[in-house]
Amino acid sequence: MTYTESLAKASTVGGVAAAASYFMRPTGRINVSVLGTSLPLWAGTGLAVGLGSYGSELAHNLIFPALHVSERYSDTASSAVALASVTAGNYGALYAMNSAAPGQIGLMQIASFGIGAEIAGT
Repeated sequence: MTYTESLAKASTVGGVAAAASYFMRPTGRINVSVLGTSLPLWAGTGLAVGLGSYGSELAHNLIFPALHVSERYSDTASSAVALASVTAGNYGALYAMNSAAPGQIGLMQIASFGIGAEIAGT
Protein backbone atom coordinates (compact mmCIF):
# COMPACT_ATOMS: atom_id res chain seq x y z
CA MET A 1 0.00 0.00 0.00
CA THR A 2 1.42 3.40 -0.95
CA TYR A 3 1.69 6.31 1.48
CA THR A 4 -1.23 8.02 -0.25
CA GLU A 5 -3.40 4.92 0.11
CA SER A 6 -2.32 4.57 3.75
CA LEU A 7 -3.27 8.18 4.40
CA ALA A 8 -6.63 7.69 2.69
CA LYS A 9 -7.32 4.59 4.81
CA ALA A 10 -6.28 6.39 8.01
CA SER A 11 -8.57 9.29 7.10
CA THR A 12 -11.45 6.88 6.57
CA VAL A 13 -10.76 5.14 9.88
CA GLY A 14 -10.53 8.51 11.65
CA GLY A 15 -13.80 9.62 10.06
CA VAL A 16 -15.58 6.46 11.17
CA ALA A 17 -14.26 6.92 14.72
CA ALA A 18 -15.32 10.58 14.74
CA ALA A 19 -18.82 9.66 13.57
CA ALA A 20 -19.13 6.88 16.16
CA SER A 21 -17.90 9.18 18.91
CA TYR A 22 -20.30 11.91 17.81
CA PHE A 23 -23.30 9.60 18.02
CA MET A 24 -22.18 8.17 21.39
CA ARG A 25 -21.36 11.53 23.04
CA PRO A 26 -22.52 14.43 20.85
CA THR A 27 -21.97 17.13 23.49
CA GLY A 28 -18.64 15.95 24.90
CA ARG A 29 -15.75 18.38 24.75
CA ILE A 30 -12.03 18.14 25.42
CA ASN A 31 -9.95 21.16 26.36
CA VAL A 32 -6.82 21.24 24.22
CA SER A 33 -4.29 23.05 26.37
CA VAL A 34 -1.65 23.14 23.64
CA LEU A 35 -3.79 25.26 21.35
CA GLY A 36 -5.59 27.07 24.14
CA THR A 37 -8.96 26.23 22.66
CA SER A 38 -11.73 23.66 23.02
CA LEU A 39 -12.15 20.77 20.62
CA PRO A 40 -15.24 18.55 20.32
CA LEU A 41 -14.66 15.07 21.71
CA TRP A 42 -15.63 13.46 18.40
CA ALA A 43 -12.98 15.48 16.54
CA GLY A 44 -10.27 14.55 19.03
CA THR A 45 -11.26 10.89 18.87
CA GLY A 46 -11.28 10.90 15.06
CA LEU A 47 -7.88 12.57 14.89
CA ALA A 48 -6.36 10.25 17.47
CA VAL A 49 -7.69 7.07 15.87
CA GLY A 50 -6.67 8.26 12.40
CA LEU A 51 -3.10 8.87 13.59
CA GLY A 52 -2.99 5.44 15.22
CA SER A 53 -4.24 3.82 12.04
CA TYR A 54 -1.61 5.62 9.95
CA GLY A 55 1.06 4.45 12.38
CA SER A 56 -0.06 0.85 12.02
CA GLU A 57 0.02 1.14 8.24
CA LEU A 58 3.57 2.48 8.41
CA ALA A 59 4.53 -0.45 10.64
CA HIS A 60 2.96 -2.86 8.18
CA ASN A 61 4.70 -1.28 5.18
CA LEU A 62 8.12 -0.53 6.70
CA ILE A 63 8.80 -2.60 9.80
CA PHE A 64 7.34 -6.01 8.96
CA PRO A 65 9.26 -6.36 5.67
CA ALA A 66 12.48 -5.40 7.47
CA LEU A 67 11.82 -8.08 10.11
CA HIS A 68 11.12 -10.66 7.39
CA VAL A 69 7.83 -11.65 8.99
CA SER A 70 6.57 -14.82 7.38
CA GLU A 71 3.74 -14.33 4.89
CA ARG A 72 1.82 -16.94 6.84
CA TYR A 73 1.79 -14.75 9.97
CA SER A 74 1.96 -11.33 8.36
CA ASP A 75 -1.80 -10.69 8.21
CA THR A 76 -2.38 -11.86 11.78
CA ALA A 77 0.52 -9.83 13.13
CA SER A 78 -0.51 -6.81 11.08
CA SER A 79 -4.08 -7.01 12.40
CA ALA A 80 -2.88 -7.27 15.99
CA VAL A 81 -0.55 -4.30 15.54
CA ALA A 82 -3.32 -2.28 13.88
CA LEU A 83 -5.82 -2.91 16.67
CA ALA A 84 -3.27 -2.23 19.39
CA SER A 85 -1.93 0.91 17.71
CA VAL A 86 -5.31 2.54 17.15
CA THR A 87 -6.20 1.90 20.78
CA ALA A 88 -2.83 3.19 22.01
CA GLY A 89 -2.91 6.12 19.57
CA ASN A 90 -6.40 7.10 20.64
CA TYR A 91 -5.52 6.83 24.34
CA GLY A 92 -2.22 8.68 23.91
CA ALA A 93 -3.63 11.51 21.86
CA LEU A 94 -6.56 11.99 24.21
CA TYR A 95 -4.16 11.98 27.16
CA ALA A 96 -1.92 14.54 25.42
CA MET A 97 -4.92 16.79 24.79
CA ASN A 98 -6.20 16.49 28.35
CA SER A 99 -4.70 14.11 30.92
CA ALA A 100 -8.10 13.64 32.58
CA ALA A 101 -9.89 12.70 29.33
CA PRO A 102 -9.03 8.96 29.21
CA GLY A 103 -10.25 8.51 32.78
CA GLN A 104 -13.47 10.36 32.03
CA ILE A 105 -14.16 8.43 28.84
CA GLY A 106 -12.99 4.98 29.96
CA LEU A 107 -10.54 2.56 28.38
CA MET A 108 -13.23 0.26 26.96
CA GLN A 109 -14.92 3.10 25.09
CA ILE A 110 -11.56 4.37 23.82
CA ALA A 111 -10.65 0.88 22.62
CA SER A 112 -14.05 0.26 21.04
CA PHE A 113 -13.89 3.47 18.99
CA GLY A 114 -10.44 2.61 17.71
CA ILE A 115 -10.97 -1.08 17.03
CA GLY A 116 -14.42 -0.63 15.53
CA ALA A 117 -13.24 2.16 13.26
CA GLU A 118 -10.18 0.18 12.14
CA ILE A 119 -12.32 -2.82 11.24
CA ALA A 120 -14.90 -0.65 9.45
CA GLY A 121 -12.22 1.35 7.63
CA THR A 122 -10.44 -1.76 6.45
